[in-house]
This record gives sequence, structure tokens and C-alpha cells, in this order.
Amino acid sequence: MTPAASHFWISRRTRLSADPVLQELLQPAMIEANAQHAAIDHAHAAQAGRVVLAEPLFFAGNTVVLDHGLGIYTLYGHLSQINVKVGDELLPGEILGKVGATGRVTGPHLHWGLSINRSRVNALQIVNFPAI
Repeated sequence: MTPAASHFWISRRTRLSADPVLQELLQPAMIEANAQHAAIDHAHAAQAGRVVLAEPLFFAGNTVVLDHGLGIYTLYGHLSQINVKVGDELLPGEILGKVGATGRVTGPHLHWGLSINRSRVNALQIVNFPAI
């Protein structure tokens, strides 16, 4: 998977992070792209996939989940706006929503998660980012 890395910069490569409200340690398998500083408005599909979830969730706020087949799913959280509905087929790079600050957050950003066969995976292991 190679999302358009030139569209954002990684604000946090996490191993352990603290929940902003409970101050408990969490171990997320995700990338957060800071939208405020990178001037990003839209969240784009990392690869072709079918929308299997497009709704607000308590922690992740407005969330879209794409099924890419073969047990591979990507999650796009904290969106201010969802532009797709369950069942939509997306191509790589298609806009699925607007970056926001919904759910439990301290500021606007895109929470991008990856799971393979129901296991959360460190997305940085499979994504190619240009050298900064």
C-alpha cells in the first residue's frame, strides 16, 4: 500500500501513547497525520476497497473502514465529514471524508489504522514514505 505520502506528514509514530482523557497507556497500531499543520482537508483511500463501516464511533469519532480483500482492512478515524456509505467501492486515492477532530481527540488529525486477519499491524512496516 502506498498512500499519497506527499499529502501529509506523520505527527506521531506510536508505540505507546497516553489516552488524552484517561492518561492510560495505549498501544495503537496506527499512524496519525497532523492535518492542522499540514493543511490537509481530505482523507483518501489507501488502496481500492469496499466501505464496510461509515458511522460515528465513541472513541474514533466519524469513522470509515475499508475492506481491501484477503483480510486486509484500513480505518480512517476522527473525520469531520464522511463522504461515502457502506457498500461503496473506492479506488486508490479517492476521497472518503474530511479530516477532523471528532471522538476522543485533542486536535484535528487523521487516525489511520491497518489490520490483517483481525490483527492490528504497524502500518509503517508496509507503507513507503519518501525520506524527509
